[in-house]
Amino acid sequence: MKNIGIYLILILLITSCKKDFKINITPKKISEKKFKTIIKTNFPENTIFSITVERLYQRKNNPNIYGGTHFFSREFPVKNGEIEFSFEVNDKEWIKYYNEHREDDKRNEFPNKELTEIDFKFIKDSLEISVFYNPIFERDENVKKIIGENGKNLSGKGTIELENEKIFRITKSIYSKFEK
Repeated sequence: MKNIGIYLILILLITSCKKDFKINITPKKISEKKFKTIIKTNFPENTIFSITVERLYQRKNNPNIYGGTHFFSREFPVKNGEIEFSFEVNDKEWIKYYNEHREDDKRNEFPNKELTEIDFKFIKDSLEISVFYNPIFERDENVKKIIGENGKNLSGKGTIELENEKIFRITKSIYSKFEK
């Protein structure tokens, strides 16, 4: 009976010591249109994240929300518990890109009917910084061991459980006046 009690205590200790993964996003405005962002995390060294900075918007006659991209990188590795990057806010650029794509699509034989005009009244004065981890893109064997196959060891605020894997996503909104 003592052995069963000892085993139960050991199992309880092991499961309660499970480490939650964390990501802290700290953006700092360094000029009117430029931000420097530091991400601190306890994810393993060399973990690869995808990072985006987007301004959310809607299209006319379409209730879905889309993101006008200001920054995107698919391969940001963790070094000494941090990732650092800078980005510039340029609303005219993503609007121009969208409109060019929309015009090209209108010339297509089967145009995408969802590519309606941007509905400017639904654009907010904020940007969304998103840090995303998906274990299927992981190449580092040490990271795979810690996070587990299909992210099975992922836990903490930001963990999303899918059918047979776990992913991790944290977002932070920051103020940035929209300029058409």
